[in-house]
Amino acid sequence: MKNAIIKVKRVVVMMLATLALLAGFSSINADAATEIEAGKEYTGRLAGSDGRAEYTYTTTGEGYFYVELTCTDGDDTGLGLGKGSIIFSMEHNYKEYDKFDVYEGRGTGTSSCLSFKKGSKVKMSLRNDSMYCDGEYVLKVIQVTPKNFEVENNDSKKKANVIKLNTIKGGIVNYSEDKDCFVFKAPRKGKYVIKGVSIEGTEAMHVYKGYKEVSNCYLKSGQGWIKAYSGKLKKGQKIYIEIPGEYWYRGEYKLKITKR
Repeated sequence: MKNAIIKVKRVVVMMLATLALLAGFSSINADAATEIEAGKEYTGRLAGSDGRAEYTYTTTGEGYFYVELTCTDGDDTGLGLGKGSIIFSMEHNYKEYDKFDVYEGRGTGTSSCLSFKKGSKVKMSLRNDSMYCDGEYVLKVIQVTPKNFEVENNDSKKKANVIKLNTIKGGIVNYSEDKDCFVFKAPRKGKYVIKGVSIEGTEAMHVYKGYKEVSNCYLKSGQGWIKAYSGKLKKGQKIYIEIPGEYWYRGEYKLKITKR
């Protein structure tokens, strides 16, 4: 009888432990990522050296967005052991698009400017990077909505965004590994002109017929519209435009194609 009671107690303990474990997993999954909206500020505290937080943002498909993150406080010990610091990263479809550190008292960190098709889920991760302090923060998504803007991921000819005749198309290259590609299909036979203008920074512009480069130039802010290519195209012929990121700062540009 005594052995039976001991066995029952063990079963009950195991069941309670299992339920507690499942409850813990449920709590972790529920709190793993908080859906946020553009224009609103979200605050939090990353407790301990391994403190983490995750957010998701659903894109509108209009223009582009970027994230502002400020580490507002870090030393809650009162011992002056150090300043708070937070590591921020952002990914979409398991591809990392940005990663940077922000430090208490050193201003606001700003992410790359990104544009994805409507309904895309972007994951943002915050991790405390201080051994001695918690990390308090303020997070905000800024949505900018210019018309006819590029949509990521357009980093190759196969994924190129379509650009139409007499329509101005805008884009941003964020860093040296970033690249934007566009494709134009001639609606009829004739001579076409491709131009580009830099809104901010300096961007290289390459024009291809298939895999053969036929023209290239540099777009520099303040120079106005630059003619990158002028030539004849057959009806249905495709021409590609490539804007690679070449420097460690953001470059914003616009493109347009006209028929002569």
